[in-house]
Amino acid sequence: MNGPLTLPSTPLQPRIHSGSAIRCDPALEQTIRSFVNEGYKYIAPKDASGWESDTFDRLPTADSINRELGEDGFFAVMYDPNDDTKPIVCAATTRWKCDLEGGGVGDEGWEIKTVTARAGWMGRGFAGRCVDAIVKELQRQSRESAEFQHQCKGSIERKLKVWIQTVESVNGAYWKKKGWTDVRAYEKPVGHWGSKEGYRLLVLLQEFEF
Repeated sequence: MNGPLTLPSTPLQPRIHSGSAIRCDPALEQTIRSFVNEGYKYIAPKDASGWESDTFDRLPTADSINRELGEDGFFAVMYDPNDDTKPIVCAATTRWKCDLEGGGVGDEGWEIKTVTARAGWMGRGFAGRCVDAIVKELQRQSRESAEFQHQCKGSIERKLKVWIQTVESVNGAYWKKKGWTDVRAYEKPVGHWGSKEGYRLLVLLQEFEF
């Protein structure tokens, strides 16, 4: 069975796993990496006609999470209520560098990435709650940093920029509904990432107060 018969009576809460915590715990690293690799090979039935199955691992080696998160990125992971070692949904964040086409170099902020859910747990709002947990943690960290900077340099703008890159036809509507807006887009050809029809890659941004 892929998912539960009923949802738990107590709302599931994402756990925040810092990059340093993952590096210090090989079992946790393997658990998250295996879950992400499994999730990225899954194609939803509504999208199956437009994409080839992916045979490559999203995070192929033990060092992949380090490279994915950078110095201070982290994962938000939600676990099966019947098995607190089994992830059902995750999302990660890392500092924004540029988009997949090299655009946006020099822009500030963080990127939401590696969002995936286990079959049977999709469509329940859990991925969105992991992303919300990431934003909340980034706001907390930003407030702490802002307070320090204010003491040293005076007032600063309290804006947190959070970026997302997504395939428009797969998840574009979902992210826009959650408040992200287009910054730019790229038209990608047939064959790229296993696309059978070509697709539009969106670069989205949302700003949050902290």
